[in-house]
Amino acid sequence: MREPSGRPAPAAREAVKDEYARLAGRYEERWAGYVRATNSRTLARLVLRPGETLLDVGCGTGALLREAVREVPGLRALGLDLSAAMLRMARAARSPGSPEAPPALLVAADAAGLPLHAESADAVVSVSSFHYWPDPDSALAEIVRVLRPAGRLVITDWCADFWACRLLDLWLGIGGR
Repeated sequence: MREPSGRPAPAAREAVKDEYARLAGRYEERWAGYVRATNSRTLARLVLRPGETLLDVGCGTGALLREAVREVPGLRALGLDLSAAMLRMARAARSPGSPEAPPALLVAADAAGLPLHAESADAVVSVSSFHYWPDPDSALAEIVRVLRPAGRLVITDWCADFWACRLLDLWLGIGGR
């Protein structure tokens, strides 16, 4: 079921969580080209500096966070995602040069209720999750709340540009699990 905006209704949230729990173990391998292209283009638009705090809303397996931490020494990274399975994959992944710990603090949370203090992030990014947010206005208000003055936001959500994403979106929209 969809809202008039075309976004999944709140009830579809569980379907999205279930689907990404099912995909988590092979997500990065299965969608490798899409993940690389998306993260590369997103990070090119987001100028990050050492010592800054980056929040990734809908971080999935943490691929973007690993790349950002690798490119920007001293970057503080935080990833949020609804899917516990995706976060488990992110925790299991290790960044080069840091085999003992994941590159970011990872938390299960909803975009509309960010568990952060006001003005605590220098940059916020969201890749391929915006189209799943049932209440994008509330989520964007939360992002504005946690961004520091002059903070940066980059949302990459071009799901309709990739045929596989269009099919997955259609399948979830008609009640797929």
